[in-house]
Amino acid sequence: MTCEQVQKLLDAYVDGELDLVHNLEIEEHLQDCGPCQISYQNQLTLKKALKQETLYYALPAGLQKNIQTSLSRAVSKQPVPLSRLSSRRWVRSAGLIAAGLVVLLVGGLLLLANIFSSSPSGKNELLAQEVVASHVRSLMVGHLEDVASTDQHTVKPWFDGKLDFSPTVEDFAEKGYPLIGGRLDYLDKQPVAALVYQRNKHIINLFIWPAHSSLKTDAQTETLQGYHLFYWSKAGWNYWAVSDLNTSELEDFVQLTQTAVGS
Repeated sequence: MTCEQVQKLLDAYVDGELDLVHNLEIEEHLQDCGPCQISYQNQLTLKKALKQETLYYALPAGLQKNIQTSLSRAVSKQPVPLSRLSSRRWVRSAGLIAAGLVVLLVGGLLLLANIFSSSPSGKNELLAQEVVASHVRSLMVGHLEDVASTDQHTVKPWFDGKLDFSPTVEDFAEKGYPLIGGRLDYLDKQPVAALVYQRNKHIINLFIWPAHSSLKTDAQTETLQGYHLFYWSKAGWNYWAVSDLNTSELEDFVQLTQTAVGS
């Protein structure tokens, strides 16, 4: 089984939805494929994170009761035979029903919009979840760096031959953000470079990989599961920074990075 085939089936594999033959084929592939193993671990971490109670939202007070009351009233009313309704009354009743449905629909849409208004949208939402999952997994013992070094001239050459691109590596120790190492990771269905920095006792992961477009996008920020993220693109590169560091200091780090890479 190829990496492409595994990536297509990985979600179903993690959810236990595959048959025995495919399960065995994927397990055999994961034993010998580092990038797919990383992607698999990310999926497990993400699945665990999505079960946290903080991601669930209770209905606004009184909404459920109001809906139940409205439904009870509707059920309790005996329908009037159409033969007894004049055409005018029938049209008026149909209009009232349609208006009620519209109100319920708009209310539901507004509720959903309020729930998801603080989250990134579309592909970025899924990618943000992947980034946070990778960051959390990296904080586990033995997962933070593949190469531990404060020397950018040691970390950058380490990626040679392991990736088909060469990431820019900078050290910001003089500014209070020392480089402490790097590692390989897997995001957006491809291998990426993860540069690891530290601010006091806080770890910052900076993920870098080639973008599909050379267009520049300004830095955007999101907060997910208590972690702050900044992401942007420049000259054909994607950058994602994530940490539990406060947004002000993380933004300072992002500005240092953007200056260093010419953003």
